[in-house]
Amino acid sequence: MFLTSQGHVLPGSCDCRENEAKFVKRVDQVLRSYRGRNLRSFKVCFCLRSNSTNDIDRWISFSVGMGVQELSLGLYCDKMHCLGFQYASDQCGALTEGKYVFQLRNFEGSRANLKSLRLVACVLGQYSPDQFRCLQTLTVACTNLAQYDLHGMFTCLLTLKSLTFERCILPEELSLSSLTQPQNFVIMASAGVELVEISNMNLVTIEGVGYSYFVFNLRSAPKLSSFLFV
Repeated sequence: MFLTSQGHVLPGSCDCRENEAKFVKRVDQVLRSYRGRNLRSFKVCFCLRSNSTNDIDRWISFSVGMGVQELSLGLYCDKMHCLGFQYASDQCGALTEGKYVFQLRNFEGSRANLKSLRLVACVLGQYSPDQFRCLQTLTVACTNLAQYDLHGMFTCLLTLKSLTFERCILPEELSLSSLTQPQNFVIMASAGVELVEISNMNLVTIEGVGYSYFVFNLRSAPKLSSFLFV
């Protein structure tokens, strides 16, 4: 929406705050003018933080109420793309203060048809099987997940087929055993993880991209046919 300067390098010099109120106002204008009854995809890509929680919650409730199948929240400064993977992971993934919290309450009483969810620079809040009962694809990026109950979250993802962690801070030991239907697992430029335990009957592909060193423990993966490490 805006012609912002490309001169800054560090996230601390981000100039997105200057346009935040204008961005929120324009999104609200678009949604108020929408006269359809359904939405297939809803994507927000702008550097928004917890001070915009009410606005983001309202947008999510609107889209989910419209039966949206694909939801993407890219709440980061697009200037981060010019930074190296290691810097982006250390700086964006490790800092959780001030980030938007993705909450269960946005799905209450809705037509939860969500099949694809991408969360960038968000904090994961409450979750339940009902919240993600149709979810097939989950991507989490630029988020600190080291102290998060990933096992509890995985048990709620009953239909998940594809899982991606990108530039995240992960726990030292990551187990995918509580995922029942995954076919694809991708881990990109994420820090902290040392061991990934695989025990999944339907897993077909594993991809690892980035600078991190970690070990895979393949306990049970009879359908695994593709490894890609870059």
